[in-house]
Amino acid sequence: MRYLLFMLLIIVSAASAAEIGAGIILGEPTGISVKGIISETSAWDAAVAWSFGGDEDAVHLHADYLFTIDEVDSWDNGSVPLYIGLGGRTVLREKTILGVRVPIGVSWVFFNAPIDCFLEAAPVMDIVPDTEFEFSGGAGIRYWF
Repeated sequence: MRYLLFMLLIIVSAASAAEIGAGIILGEPTGISVKGIISETSAWDAAVAWSFGGDEDAVHLHADYLFTIDEVDSWDNGSVPLYIGLGGRTVLREKTILGVRVPIGVSWVFFNAPIDCFLEAAPVMDIVPDTEFEFSGGAGIRYWF
């Protein structure tokens, strides 16, 4: 059921996106990243990722609404927007974990190439089965279709 809800969120968000990019995110966890641009200042992102550290392997799913808060830099061939977001995550292992995440990041957008790079940190407050605070994050690259 939770997979179905996650995929439904992706499909509904993708339908509202003007542009869609897909690529990889490296860090903890590591996996596949997808982002959709909704407007000049808003977007959504999602990832399906794997964690190989700690006591047990796990699959991580997250989806976020992102808001561009400032443009750190710009030049003739691109820009560097700073963003913040709000979303949720699910960690699938022996005990399923549900949490809220607040991603904060920066991306490098290239005007003459269909790619962007990003660096992101996300404080996470897990709420099910136990309340716990932690950080996740990573760096990645996406190709835009």
